Amino acid sequence: MNRNGARFDFVFLGLGAANSLILRSLDAQGLLRGRRFAVFEPDAKRANDRTFCFWAEPDEVEALGLLPLVSHAWDTVRIGGISETSILPMRYWHIRGIDLYEQTRALLARYPDEALILAEPWEAYAASTAAGFVFPFGETRIVFDSRPPQFQQAAAHEAHLLQSFLGWEIECPAGTFDTSAVVMMDFRIPQEQHTQFVYILPFSDTNALVEVTRFGTVPVQENEAADWLAAYLAENFPKYRKLHLERGVIPMSSVPLRETAAGPGWIFTGSRADRVKPSTGYAFHAMARDAQQVAKAIAAEQAVRLPQRRPRFVFYDRLLLKILEQRPQLGKTIFQTLFRRSALPDVLHFLSEKTRFAQDLNILRRLPFLLFFSFALRDIFQRLKTQRLWPLPLAATLLLLACNSLGLDAVSWSLIGAGLLLIGIPHGALDHLAHLQPLRPGPLLGFVALYLAAIALCAVVWIWDADLALLFFLAYTAWHFGQADLREAGLRTTTTAFLWGLSLLGIILLPHADEAAAIIRSIGATHCAHVFSEIGQWKSGTAILIPGLLGLAVAAFAPARRILLPALLTLLAGTQLPLLQAFAVYFIAQHSLNGWKHLQSHLELTSTRMWLHALPFTLGALFLGVASFLWLQTPPVGLFFIALSCLSFPHVLAMDRFYIKSWNQRL
Repeated sequence: MNRNGARFDFVFLGLGAANSLILRSLDAQGLLRGRRFAVFEPDAKRANDRTFCFWAEPDEVEALGLLPLVSHAWDTVRIGGISETSILPMRYWHIRGIDLYEQTRALLARYPDEALILAEPWEAYAASTAAGFVFPFGETRIVFDSRPPQFQQAAAHEAHLLQSFLGWEIECPAGTFDTSAVVMMDFRIPQEQHTQFVYILPFSDTNALVEVTRFGTVPVQENEAADWLAAYLAENFPKYRKLHLERGVIPMSSVPLRETAAGPGWIFTGSRADRVKPSTGYAFHAMARDAQQVAKAIAAEQAVRLPQRRPRFVFYDRLLLKILEQRPQLGKTIFQTLFRRSALPDVLHFLSEKTRFAQDLNILRRLPFLLFFSFALRDIFQRLKTQRLWPLPLAATLLLLACNSLGLDAVSWSLIGAGLLLIGIPHGALDHLAHLQPLRPGPLLGFVALYLAAIALCAVVWIWDADLALLFFLAYTAWHFGQADLREAGLRTTTTAFLWGLSLLGIILLPHADEAAAIIRSIGATHCAHVFSEIGQWKSGTAILIPGLLGLAVAAFAPARRILLPALLTLLAGTQLPLLQAFAVYFIAQHSLNGWKHLQSHLELTSTRMWLHALPFTLGALFLGVASFLWLQTPPVGLFFIALSCLSFPHVLAMDRFYIKSWNQRL
C-alpha cells in the first residue's frame, strides 16, 4: 500500500487484547474487506506474556466468538481454605495470550491491500517529521486507542493500587494436579502488609500455572515473589520443573483517567476505556463485549458508544480499594468472608456487575459491616470537600424506595437512624464552635445557658398554644432550610430563601397531608390538623401544584439553577416515600450535609474532629428527647417533632448569625 496521502477508515493504536478483539469482531461482521486500516504496535507479540481468564456461560462465549481462542475451561472453583464449588452453568475460561496474538496476525495477513502495519508506537510516529507525510487523522473515521492509561492525581476518597503477579508454569509427576478446579485465592503465603495469594490454573494432571499475586500500593518484587512461590511449591508440589515464567502489573484504580478523546471518532478501548474491574483486575470479558458492540454499531452505521459502569458498582469498588490501601492487612479476611458467607456463583455474578440491588445488599450485608460503613462515611465526607453532592439526596431517596419496594423497611429506618446520629443531630451540635473561637469555659457556659433558654421558650409556646407553635416551627424551618440551600448555591439569603424553604416544606408535607394531619392532631394542633385533613382530600397532583410551581420559579430564575433544580427533582421523587422518610431524606442527605460542609469550611477541622466536638451536645439532645418521652404522654412521632422544633429554634438563630458573619467575611 502506498501510504503517502492515504485515508483510513480505522486506526488501531496498540494491538493488545482490546484492539485484537475489535479486529476479530469487525472481521466476523465483514467490515474490514474493502476498508483501509492502520495498526501501530511496536511489540512483535511473539511471546505468551499474558493469560486471559473470565467466567461466563458457554452460550455467551460462543456468541462473543471466543470459543476458537479457548484452551481450557473449568466448572469448579476453589478458594483457599474453602471446599470446591461448582459454578455451573457458568465455566471459568482460559485463553493464552499467544493464541490471541497469532490468530490476530493471521487475520491481518488476509488483508494485504487494506492493512498498514507499523511497528512503532504512535507517539514516536506522530512526533517524527522524517516519515515524509502527515498521518490524516482529521479524515480517519474511527481511532481505537488502547495505549496504557494515564490517571489523574488521586483525591482523598480515591485509591490507586496495583495487581502485580509472578507465575511459573510447571511440570510435575502424573496425578499431581486436580484438573477439575481452578484455585482462585489461596492465602497460605505471607501477607507482608498487603493482600497476597496464590492462583493455580491446572492445565492437566501434570502441568499448571502457579502464580503469586499481590494487591498493594507497590508491586511485588520478582525475587521476593519467587521466594514465596518456591516455598509454596516445596510444601504443596515439591517435585516440579519450571517451563515458563509469567509476570505483569495491572492497575486497580478508582482514580479517573486523565485522557480525553480527541473527537467523536476517537474511541478508548481496554484499560484506557476503564475496562479493568478495579476490585479484581479482570478485564477480558468486558473487552469482548465491547468489541461486539463496536462491530454492531459500525455495521448499523451508528456512532460507537461503549457502555458506562453503573454508579453503585463504582462506589463498591472504590470502598474496597480504599480499605485495601489503608488497611491492607484486612484484605485476606474480607475476601475469605465474602466467599465463605455467600454462594460462589452469586459472588461471581456480583463481581461481573450483573446483580440487582437487592442481591447486592444480600452479599454486602455478610461483609464486616462496621468496617465498610465507616469507610462509606469517610468517602461521603471526603467528597464533600471536593465537589457538590446534589446527587446524594436523590440517591438516598431511590435507595429508600428500593428498600421499601423489597419489603426491607427495617433497612430503611436503620439507615435513617444512622444518618440522624452521624450527621443530622451532630450538624446542629456544633453551633458553639461557629461562634466561640477559642473555646473558653465562661463564654461556653453563657452560650449553653442562652441555648437552653431558647429551647425552654419554644417549649412554653408549645404548652401555651400548639397551633401557634406549629406555625412558628414551620416558618423558621422554611427560612432555615432555604437559607442553607441558597448558601450552598453561593447566593446571599434574601426573601428568596423563605420562598424556597416554603416550597420545600410544601412539597414534603402536602402530598402526605393525611399523614401530616394525624401527627399534628396527636400533638394538639387541632386547627392545623383540620387544614391538613382538608388538603388530604385533594388529588396528589393538586396538592403539590402550588409548592411545586413556587419551587420551580425560584430554581428557574436563581443564578445557581444547577444546585436548586436537582434538589427540586429529589423532593418530587420523595413524594413516593412515607412522610417521615421524605422529611428525613431531605433533612439528613441535603440540609444537614450542606450545613456540615459550611461549618467545616469555616472551622477548618476534619469531619472526625467535628463529630467529636459535637458528641457531648449530641448526647445531651438525645437525653432531652428520651426524658421528654418518659415524662410526657405524647406519641413518639409527635414528640419527635416537638423536640425537633425546640432544638431547632436556637440552632436556626445561631446559623443565621453564622451565615451573615461568613458572608460578610467574603465581601
